[in-house]
Amino acid sequence: MVPKQPSNPHNSVANNGLFNTPRYKTQADLPASVCSALPSNQCFLYGMAVDDTIFVLMDIGDGMRQVAVFDREGNDYSLTTLSTPLGKWKHYLCADIGSSSLGDILCLAFDGGSDSGVLYLFFHRTQDNTWVLQDMGASLLDFDFTAWGLLDFRPMHEGHFCYLAGTVPQIDLCALNIAELPTTFAEAARFLNTEGWALMKNDAFTGKVDLRTDPSPGAELIGSYYCGTPVQTLEDLGDWTKVSAAGVHGYMLKNSWYSGRTC
Repeated sequence: MVPKQPSNPHNSVANNGLFNTPRYKTQADLPASVCSALPSNQCFLYGMAVDDTIFVLMDIGDGMRQVAVFDREGNDYSLTTLSTPLGKWKHYLCADIGSSSLGDILCLAFDGGSDSGVLYLFFHRTQDNTWVLQDMGASLLDFDFTAWGLLDFRPMHEGHFCYLAGTVPQIDLCALNIAELPTTFAEAARFLNTEGWALMKNDAFTGKVDLRTDPSPGAELIGSYYCGTPVQTLEDLGDWTKVSAAGVHGYMLKNSWYSGRTC
């Protein structure tokens, strides 16, 4: 069955929410093998189909949500993953789900309501068909996650910003405890793994820092990056360091970076 696109994508959370993805609007629209496998005591919110995978978001009561993942096996679908009950993150409720076009990324969106911001959790499907936390994103919160880790854009004191870079721990969706996710910058600093991460800088902490093809000031320029750009340090070469900046490998002077946080 082809999932139906809501006629009014902004009608309600159950009809669309935060992602522009074709949805199953009612449980009856789901393939029979999916519909019959859903617990009868849970309230269907909506589902979506991506390639041979169907994702379903359910309300299980008491402010809790749960995500079920079904994969096609022949003409039917089998339940392959059931998340832990997803409670609230602060006052934010898991209000939407989304996925990549290949069905290998699952995004959970925790919405705090009007003008409160959104927290995104991105899970990657591994080769053994488990879903692990790969990244986090946020908007309008006290801190902001990015693809590199976490950067705090709120001034710690006048004219000064606090930055932190690292990677999130790979938490299995089936073992996720929302209460353990950071809600403050200090908690995020303990949550992230900052080992091997650095942030680009220059003496004035303004302008850009150069990344070159070889450890030499005369080497070809790969690109120039704004101060505060997170990098992974790969090799110590004395005055130079081999780094990876957003997946681009090159060399930068060691005095052009500092360890993964500024505060």
